[in-house]
Amino acid sequence: MNIETTVIEYLNDKGYCASASVPDPRPDEFVTVELTGGNYEVNISRPTLAIQAWSKTRLSASVLAGNLITDLQKLNVLSGIARSDINSYYHFADPDSRAERYQIVVNLVINE
Repeated sequence: MNIETTVIEYLNDKGYCASASVPDPRPDEFVTVELTGGNYEVNISRPTLAIQAWSKTRLSASVLAGNLITDLQKLNVLSGIARSDINSYYHFADPDSRAERYQIVVNLVINE
């Protein structure tokens, strides 16, 4: 299972504009998904994902992130994902583009 692809597909099915990279052209609101680490054992993995909610204003990015948290807590409905925990949630404006975004760090447990 490619966890980034799995989560991106899940979020797109929920109505988000989700991808692994910032889209070009950049929509007003979108979500990026990035595998940032984790640990792996025989038959089980515990990946960590950074999910970023991007929008034109800080308030709208915050609202998008709040909606994402609700859906990310339900990732265990997908086959193989045993657990989904929100590790942290914080404002994380992009210094290069000056775009507003919030980051949600998610820890998963996957039975392989």
